[in-house]
Amino acid sequence: MKRTLLSAAVASAMLLPAAHAVDVYDDGVNTLSIGGHVSLIVGNVSWYQGAEVDTAVHGNSPRVNLGYERKLNNGYTAELLVEQALNTRHSGNAWTTRHASVALDHEQYGNLAIGKQWGVFYDVISVTDMPNVFPSDQLGLMSNDFLGELSGTGSAENALFYRNNLNLGDAGQLNFGVQWQGATSGNSWAGDYDLDNRFAVAFQYEFAGIVLGVAHTSGSFDQYFGVDTEQFGDKLESTAFAASYGSYGEGLYLATAYAMGKNLEAGHSYRNIAGDTTGFEVLGAYAWDNGWMALASYRQLDNDGEILRLDDQTGSTSWNEQFFTAGVEKSLSENVALFGEYNHAMGDDMTDNQWAVGVRFFL
Repeated sequence: MKRTLLSAAVASAMLLPAAHAVDVYDDGVNTLSIGGHVSLIVGNVSWYQGAEVDTAVHGNSPRVNLGYERKLNNGYTAELLVEQALNTRHSGNAWTTRHASVALDHEQYGNLAIGKQWGVFYDVISVTDMPNVFPSDQLGLMSNDFLGELSGTGSAENALFYRNNLNLGDAGQLNFGVQWQGATSGNSWAGDYDLDNRFAVAFQYEFAGIVLGVAHTSGSFDQYFGVDTEQFGDKLESTAFAASYGSYGEGLYLATAYAMGKNLEAGHSYRNIAGDTTGFEVLGAYAWDNGWMALASYRQLDNDGEILRLDDQTGSTSWNEQFFTAGVEKSLSENVALFGEYNHAMGDDMTDNQWAVGVRFFL
C-alpha cells in the first residue's frame, strides 16, 4: 500500500498504526495479514455525544480486518481489504461489514480501488478523528446514520477510488485522490433516498511534518431523508479544509479541520438536519516515551436550516453543539492500551456530559 493517502485511510480504518497488523503468511508473492482491535469501555456514553445514559459496559467499535496482497507482473500488486465490526451485545448481528474493497496498486501509476473503504474526503478530515471514545462527528463524517456511506464523506460504499502522489523533492509531497459513486436509491429508518452520481476530490500537501488538505464532495438527489428540495435545494455537498503537524502518538501532534456542508447532516442517527451546516474541530495531543499520552479536543457544529427529527426540537430552524474532550492513554505494551476520556457539552442544545474508561487490545 504505497499511496500515502491510501495508507492513511487503511490505518484510520483500523484506528491503529499499520504496524499492528500481523502478517500470518508471506511467501514473497502472497501476503496475508490480520488486524483490528477489541475495545471495551465503562461509562455513561450513549450512541451519540452529549446524550447521557446510565453507566454501563459497552463495546467501543471493536473490529477485525483481513488484508491480502499478491504481487503481479510489471510492478503491480493486487490488494484485498475486508473489515468486520464485532457486536459485543447479545442482540443483533454478530458481524457487520465496515469495509470491503479490491485494489490494484503500482508505485508509479497509483492505486485504483473498488468497493467500500474510507473515502478521499475522509483522507483530509481524518486528522482530528483520533480520540478513542469521543472522535470526530462535526465535519459530516457520521452522516447517513453511521459512517457517511451515502454521502461519501466517510466510509464510501459502492465506489471507485483513485489515489496517487507526486514527489516534489525538497519541496515536499503532493497527495491527491478522486472518488465516484453511482446513482442509488433505498430507505432506512430516516426515510427514503434517491441519489444521483456523487463525486469527491482531495488534495494534501506534506512538508516538514506539516500536512495541509482540502477536499470537496458533491452530488444531487430527488429524495433524501425528508429534505424539502424547494426550500433547501437538491444538493448534497461539502467542502473541507484541514491542517496537521506531527504524527499522532509520537510526541507533539496538532490538527484542525473546518467543513461547510449542504444537507450533509440529513439522515444522521441523532440530529437529522436539512440545510447548510458548518463544522469546526481542533485537536492537540502529546505522547511521552514512557507510553503515556494526553489529548484535548474541541468540536463545534452550527446549522441554519431545519431540524427534521430530534425529539421535541423537530421543526426548529437552528442547531448548535459544542464539545470539549480531555483524555489520557497509557500503552502497556505494543498491542494493549488503557484510556480514559471526559466529554463536556457546551452547546445551546446539548447539555449532558459524558465519561468513559476502557481498554483496547490490538490484534
